[in-house]
Amino acid sequence: MIRSFAAASAVLLLAACSPSTPTFEIDNPTDAPVKVTIDGKTHEVAAGTSAALELDAGPHTLRTDRTGEVRISVCGAERGTLINPTLSDYVLARELYVTDASKLRNFGAAIATVELGDAVYEGPFEQYTGLFIDRTWDFGVREAFPKQQTVARIPENGGKISTKLFTPQAFIDYIEEASDRQGEFARLHPGGYAQPDRALETAPAELPPLPQAFEPHSAPLREAYAQRLQVHDAADCEAVRKRSHEALMAVTGATAMLHVDQSPDDNQAYNDVIQLYGQLMGAGALVLPR
Repeated sequence: MIRSFAAASAVLLLAACSPSTPTFEIDNPTDAPVKVTIDGKTHEVAAGTSAALELDAGPHTLRTDRTGEVRISVCGAERGTLINPTLSDYVLARELYVTDASKLRNFGAAIATVELGDAVYEGPFEQYTGLFIDRTWDFGVREAFPKQQTVARIPENGGKISTKLFTPQAFIDYIEEASDRQGEFARLHPGGYAQPDRALETAPAELPPLPQAFEPHSAPLREAYAQRLQVHDAADCEAVRKRSHEALMAVTGATAMLHVDQSPDDNQAYNDVIQLYGQLMGAGALVLPR
């Protein structure tokens, strides 16, 4: 089945404060306890709960039953990073909060597809998996979308978009309640939602090659990424952040005039590598190559 979904609520003009966020949060969306051992210390997370912790910038070891022991590297996780030891799927949904319905015309919607079992949902959603998921949401797995929000100042467009992270079953329940189709997924899936097996993804040992015309200019990116994999402490992390931006500016500047003579496929391949570079360099934590 295909769904399109959006919801609007009210924004109130009152003072508000943002809640603090732990640097890391081990989440366990399953119905059994999970153990996560980091640097030799074991954290047991009860079913359906999460546990906050802090990790210094630099290398660490992490072990779970699902992943085995892996080496990880932390750098720039201040905005919050979810540790997903069961390699479960999550879904991010967006809701639009407006002062009144007339403001809806000021907002568009990025439509994407989420597949859960045989069900397909289309709407302002994103699907995530992986050992680390960097926080981009306003409301976490165990927080609800509020019916109203309080803001210090109403934006000129009359509203704001907020995001929430869901487990798959919670997302299904959310969609079904909003569309008044409770139990539809269960009728199609009598056994309930079944989490697919996901392979552990590690960071690449090096960036993939750029197309031939661009590759001679790729050294700054490759050097910056190699430095990212070798971060040992907060000072290294700060140096990598600075170098990451400088490298990107150097490469995009050196290649700016080349795109016009390249094929659409080569330009897309260039963009794909640049996007991957941004994702890797901006990640709060990476699983290092084995």
